[in-house]
Amino acid sequence: MLIIRVLSECVSCRVGHLLTDDHINEIVQSIFNFAYQPNLTVLLRKTAEMNLSQIVQTIFSNVKDNRKITEVVTNPDNVSVTFQRFGNHTLLRLFKFFCSVFDPKDQKNSETMQFVALTLINTLLETRCDTIEEVPIILTVITDDLFRLLILQLRTKNISILILTMRVFFILYNKLRQHIKFQFEQFLLGVFMLIQKEDTPYEHKEIALDTIVLFCKQQTFVAELYLNYDCDINCTNLFENLCYFLHKYSCPEKWAISSIHVLALEGLLAFVSCMRDRINHMKHGDLNRDTAPIDVGEKKRHKQLLLESVEIFNHRPDDCFKFLQERNILPNPLTAASVAHYLKSTPFLNKTSIGHILGQNRDWNKQVLDEYCKLSDYENQTFIEATRSFLESFRIIGDAQILERLIDALSKDCLLYTSDAADEED
Repeated sequence: MLIIRVLSECVSCRVGHLLTDDHINEIVQSIFNFAYQPNLTVLLRKTAEMNLSQIVQTIFSNVKDNRKITEVVTNPDNVSVTFQRFGNHTLLRLFKFFCSVFDPKDQKNSETMQFVALTLINTLLETRCDTIEEVPIILTVITDDLFRLLILQLRTKNISILILTMRVFFILYNKLRQHIKFQFEQFLLGVFMLIQKEDTPYEHKEIALDTIVLFCKQQTFVAELYLNYDCDINCTNLFENLCYFLHKYSCPEKWAISSIHVLALEGLLAFVSCMRDRINHMKHGDLNRDTAPIDVGEKKRHKQLLLESVEIFNHRPDDCFKFLQERNILPNPLTAASVAHYLKSTPFLNKTSIGHILGQNRDWNKQVLDEYCKLSDYENQTFIEATRSFLESFRIIGDAQILERLIDALSKDCLLYTSDAADEED
């Protein structure tokens, strides 16, 4: 226990800033080993976990301003030395370490190790989530690595890990929702699947559904769900799916009422209550006046028309453009820029049909191809990377002449922005 205390004090004391990244990483891993060893006493494991939490908070307490600490060295010249306290590299290594231990696919990670790592991540997010937003490298680890692991942990059989997973997910939504739009969608769909699977333990279904109810009770959740997902062509209709999901589970079969039905009904009532409150606020003009009004009905209609057009395009591309012109989504007469934007920005389009339009050797198709190339972002990419990204957006069926025309069109814009443009031009 004294060893743990000494290591903790090394980090939190006034000269702790003299420690290097390697020192910090070694201290954290050493104390972490105490926290999950089953042959140690509960008191010792809890002490290690508590000190780990304190160390993590100490390190991340400077994440917002990453301030420098200046100390005067006692010498004849009174030289002032400036030290950097716990840089971003230290933060990144620690967060990646916690995520690696939290990975359920790694057989070396026991459930105890995963739980301790997730507990530390939870503590960190609860206390420092607002400041983490200002450190892009940590934010990237959260949006990529952490969310991937949270989705994997939905399959866990350990109820404590599942509870903590839901807790972390809830914190991330409340603190970082503007950065996790698509991650949130995938996680929520995973929660739906967890509840619907027949082999999911009943207690796990309760925990998952209780988390959904917590979301439904958030004041802006319903409106944000509809606007950000049901009105976005790239996203699932989460609002509609959640309404159907709660309605389905709020109706008991054979009048056998369980806690699942009660929770679903509670969520449904919270859903309706949020919509009622928002209507009342709109009537009294209590909504945020700084926010420009959004015609969500029009956005939803636009998404629905685009989805219909995708179905038509994948069977009869020419009829698709007429369909969109008749509904004032594409201009009449048709322009090459508008067609290129539709092909580039609309998901679920048949890649072979896109390649057929771009590859035809006609003036109109060449104009569309030129406009299509201008819509791609080639900055900070090599020419090879840009070419690969370009060719992955459609599929070509034809001879080498088609491919040559496509590469020539790409080169006109690509060489202006790629990182190796000068070399390619030579």
